[in-house]
Amino acid sequence: MVIIPIFKEEPLIIDSTLKSLAEQNVSMIIGLALEEREIHSDIKYNNIIHKYENKFLKIIKTVHPDGLKNEVAGKASNCNYCIQILVKYYENNLKDFYNYVMITACDCDSIWCKDYFLYLNYLSMKNNLKYFNHIIYTPNITNLKNFYSNHILTNWMSILRLIATHGHFRCLGSIRCFTSEYHIPLKLLKKIDYWDSDLVHEDVHMCNKLAILEEKFLIVKSTFLPCDNQTPTSINLVFAWIQTLKSSCSHSDSALKTILDTKQK
Repeated sequence: MVIIPIFKEEPLIIDSTLKSLAEQNVSMIIGLALEEREIHSDIKYNNIIHKYENKFLKIIKTVHPDGLKNEVAGKASNCNYCIQILVKYYENNLKDFYNYVMITACDCDSIWCKDYFLYLNYLSMKNNLKYFNHIIYTPNITNLKNFYSNHILTNWMSILRLIATHGHFRCLGSIRCFTSEYHIPLKLLKKIDYWDSDLVHEDVHMCNKLAILEEKFLIVKSTFLPCDNQTPTSINLVFAWIQTLKSSCSHSDSALKTILDTKQK
């Protein structure tokens, strides 16, 4: 199963992600996790779903309700809502045919290299299926697709994003934390009761809850295969991206200043 959380994204981005998954040559259930707080999200991606629905075992579109009690809107709560619907479908229709199920959490712009999931299946067999439910896999994260054909500013933004979002998670020879893309066995995900529905990133929750679980044989392995995140390729999009980042930082600074002023008073 692959969960793709989506909120106010360009349909072409989702199209590219589904295209890379459709080329994997393995059986998949795809969960498109949409948000009710995005206007018309229930119909916005219908053409793309229709385009790829015959490429997978099933594409399930979920629309995460806005304002649910005891949760904060975000990727974690969206994934949590989606996975429970996907699991119910699997248990009602496919459980007798597929004994081993891996859940893949990713971003909506994740592009998987050719035969990535076929190799993931191979790794599961190689590491002995009796340990299947104790091993979590993560890909190598790259942002170097079409590096030489991109504008130089795009490339620098890509490199900085790679370092800022993923570099501090990794050290030579081991994996220190999860990144946006990872693969976790369904049985293990059930043991930690899926994802928590609050502001903390779902991958950080995953790490913390697994640490508390103290599974005796639990290990994290890298597939050593790349997963690329799509980045803007036109200079206009790059400048728009920078303006968005500046605006976000400005709002954060203003909010912080207000809090500090209030405390001083």
